[in-house]
Amino acid sequence: MGSMQSAWLLAVWFLGSVANNWSTKAAVRSFPHPGTLALVGLVVQAVITGTTLWLSKRNPQRITVAAAVGWVRIAGVAVCVIAAFVCHRLALASGSVAITLTVKTSCSIAATPVLSVLVLGQRLGVLQVAGLGIVLFGLWVSVDLPWPSSTDAEGLFAIRQLPAGVLPAAISGLCVSCQAVAAKSILVQTSVSKDELWLRVVSIAIVLFLPIWFFVDGPAVAWEAVASRDQLLQIVSSAVCLAWMQLAGFAFLSRVSPPSHGVANAVRGLFVVGSASVLAWLQQGSAGGPQAPRPLGLVLTAIGVALFWTCAPTQHSSQKQKDQ
Repeated sequence: MGSMQSAWLLAVWFLGSVANNWSTKAAVRSFPHPGTLALVGLVVQAVITGTTLWLSKRNPQRITVAAAVGWVRIAGVAVCVIAAFVCHRLALASGSVAITLTVKTSCSIAATPVLSVLVLGQRLGVLQVAGLGIVLFGLWVSVDLPWPSSTDAEGLFAIRQLPAGVLPAAISGLCVSCQAVAAKSILVQTSVSKDELWLRVVSIAIVLFLPIWFFVDGPAVAWEAVASRDQLLQIVSSAVCLAWMQLAGFAFLSRVSPPSHGVANAVRGLFVVGSASVLAWLQQGSAGGPQAPRPLGLVLTAIGVALFWTCAPTQHSSQKQKDQ
């Protein structure tokens, strides 16, 4: 049953990622304010998670995250959530879906195992590390990215020569790794449920982000969004798809280790890029759309995933999680 539930969450997460990336891309084209999009996305997640807890009628006297681990750790997760949201939207606003997901996922795969060892004390075998390396290599082989063709040493290594969206995508990936490992440590070390934890995380994130949003965008931008019904629909759609992806991904994280989550995240990135090429082909024909992932890269990624999961030890971290 546990494997079936994890597989179901994985499918929901993958589909939500496709919807999120394309709804966000459409939203930032007509409404180039990623801060507002991130804020609305956080509010929608808080509403959905709070409603879920209310409908489940959990005991309000249950141990709280604040009492168990302190506000500082929860605020740290919230800061990572904010940074990942905003940087992801900045990357999509200035670059392609392929660049954003490839760079973001690569940074996440590289950073998550290191953080898991340092924070959670998790040990990875040699074959698992090799599997992660093959997955990372396969990810880059799969996608054709427009890297600079200049042979000038200074121009080649200058940040301004990199494809648009690379830097915010990299920051987003690092924040995702920190968020996953920190949240997992809280779930493992306390009896708090994933819904209770996520509600507090997004609530703190909203409070912390409101002053930044007020300074950068502010009520005038919000009024501009409300004034246009089409823009308002795109913003709400982007927020709902973000909540769909984020909540499914967090539910999957609550059942597996952070490195396993990172490997699934790599496959998710290829799934989104492949879906993008299929959708573009259906809309535009064979010309003008993003390139589909290369078969060699897909094969390498599959080998790396199989090697990692075959050598991965059985997870027992769900014993302290009372959310199911």
